[in-house]
Amino acid sequence: MRVERCTNQAELRMFLGRNPQETAYALGDLDPAHWGQSRFWGAWDAGDQLRGVVLLYDGFAVPVLSLHGDVEALEAALASIPLPREVFVLAPELLLAVLGRHYITGHLYALRRMVLTPSTFIPLRSTPSRLNLVRLGATDADRLNTLYKGDAGPGEEVFAFSPSQVASGVFYGIEQDGRLVAAAGTHVVAPAEGVAAVGNVFTMPGGRGQGWGTVVTHAVTAELVDRGIQTIVLNVKKDNLPAIRVYEKLGYRQTLGMVEGPAMRRDLF
Repeated sequence: MRVERCTNQAELRMFLGRNPQETAYALGDLDPAHWGQSRFWGAWDAGDQLRGVVLLYDGFAVPVLSLHGDVEALEAALASIPLPREVFVLAPELLLAVLGRHYITGHLYALRRMVLTPSTFIPLRSTPSRLNLVRLGATDADRLNTLYKGDAGPGEEVFAFSPSQVASGVFYGIEQDGRLVAAAGTHVVAPAEGVAAVGNVFTMPGGRGQGWGTVVTHAVTAELVDRGIQTIVLNVKKDNLPAIRVYEKLGYRQTLGMVEGPAMRRDLF
């Protein structure tokens, strides 16, 4: 295998575009807003065919590591490239073994990737008029971050959103007495690549069970569909059955297993 940095967007787009349901995040990083913070590494076989891609996204304090492709190619890539000491992993579950030869993976979460297309979207018949559903913008970043901190477990780090990230994404919230009590948003919105990733769905504990998560997720999804996004994905923990039911109600369908979470390089311990 030949392993080297890949800066050819057309080649990456062709490779990743074969399965956008799996590679939506990586495709989104071809967007100009993320390209400068993305390091793509490729592994080519003897016939000069791209067989695997490793992505290190440097947009956060801890790099995000994503893997796509054949196990053999990814093993060659991971053995050849300079790997960060600490990463946040987002990868298909089937690649856990190859990842585990280089990183300690005991703290990763098992997820289901769910996918929605315009043809599977199921709009809500109505939104309760008593709910104050609002489209959020740059000036709401602090309020969003305050809300999301309530979802953190003991010792868990919550990535804070900057005003520009909120402005470039799609975020909706429900307000009560001037404060946000529920919200949903996006990790990636890349219209040119036809993909978006929904996430950051959270309802304050006292408001759960009232359908607020459904309402805000629907609002985000509906805007993405209206924008013409063809592949909309989200990740959900495998054991979070209430959330899975909410997403299925909107037309999301379960696909492959994913893993996500922090990992440390094995050879440093």
